[in-house]
Amino acid sequence: MSRRSRSLLSLVLLQLLLALQFWQPAPASAATLEEVRAITATAKDNILVLNDKNFPKYVEEPRDYSLIIIFSVHSNAFKCEPCERFESEYRLVTSSWEKMGNPNELVFAYVDFGDGRHSFGKMSITSAPAGLYLPPTLGPNASKADPIGYDFNRHGLIAEQFAEFVRKVNGIEMTIYRPIDWVKRGITAAVIITSLVAFKLMFKHILVVIRSVRAWSSLTLVIILMMTSGFMWNQIRHPPYMGGSASHPEYIAPGFQTQFGVETQIMAVLYAACAFATVSLVTRVPKIRDGMTQRVVAFVWLLVLVVGYSLIMMTFRKKNGSYPFKLLF
Repeated sequence: MSRRSRSLLSLVLLQLLLALQFWQPAPASAATLEEVRAITATAKDNILVLNDKNFPKYVEEPRDYSLIIIFSVHSNAFKCEPCERFESEYRLVTSSWEKMGNPNELVFAYVDFGDGRHSFGKMSITSAPAGLYLPPTLGPNASKADPIGYDFNRHGLIAEQFAEFVRKVNGIEMTIYRPIDWVKRGITAAVIITSLVAFKLMFKHILVVIRSVRAWSSLTLVIILMMTSGFMWNQIRHPPYMGGSASHPEYIAPGFQTQFGVETQIMAVLYAACAFATVSLVTRVPKIRDGMTQRVVAFVWLLVLVVGYSLIMMTFRKKNGSYPFKLLF
């Protein structure tokens, strides 16, 4: 080979290498709404399944349709329980949308992490499940706005809540068509019938309880003890059951503005002991005929009352060191 031929060959190879270095595959052509509708018409629950291969085609601009994409994980290695719970709710949303006749250009899509790792990265998805709304970029509703995310932590995994999200971003009022749960309705009907039959058979005994002064007074006393012990405060604030650590547990929270769950139980027992001792001293002890027995029982209930009340005041001092009163402790 001549020197000139070698020079020309070297030049051609150099140009070829440069071309290969800067060559990029042509982007896939964007799909149209008609094409996507043809695919989802045969798909399960009218959902467009995405992966790393077809994600650019159906998500890239320009698009004459809007997208709602759910990013989920179904690998056993991750065990995403919220993903599994939301899948059935999401299919309920898409099937309800299909029953409404697909009112506008909205398309529901789904991508699993196992098939769309790069798609997760493109949309900056770092947790699952995640939902995004992408507006169309062509047509009368075209928009260049950023994707709108659905907050699962705030709104939950229920189809009705997600349908409200669809209404806000898309402007179409959705109706969720839940299938009738005949098993649940059958159980409910059986419970109602059984309760009515039991009420009919036990009506006389129930009437005795309803008319009983002792039953109502006992119920009232229980409610008073619960409320004075801080039960309602716990229901509103949801405090921890106890404080401290496993080696040094704390049962009484310092300060009058907070308390532990176990503290309510402790105070309820102390209040109940004092109340029961007082009631027994007034109603039971006078009916004891034997004088010696009456005195012993009276001293016992009096001791319970004094010790219980002393523990209550000791608890108050533990919550606030400036509490000035004490009895035995």
